[in-house]
Amino acid sequence: MIESYIEDLTSQEFLANRLTMDAVERRLEIIGEASKQVDYETRERYPDIPWSDMARLRDVISHKYNRLNPRRIWVIATTEIPDLKDHLRPVIEIIGDGQ
Repeated sequence: MIESYIEDLTSQEFLANRLTMDAVERRLEIIGEASKQVDYETRERYPDIPWSDMARLRDVISHKYNRLNPRRIWVIATTEIPDLKDHLRPVIEIIGDGQ
């Protein structure tokens, strides 16, 4: 979903669009919160997924929003989210199957 919010934007357009920045931040917050709900066994099975980083980002967005760097949010959305999606696919399949 994040990718669809920013697919036609340059970094400057993103930084000038508060509504889109808020939407991306909210999605990152949701991802971070969901990462906190993943059990230890699954985290151990997929060590390449940055579980702690996702949780920390969620905490910054939720509690230290005045320290958010919009350029960093852009970098996460454009470079880290696409890679993260690929890593998360098998986890989503497992969780979706209720295993």
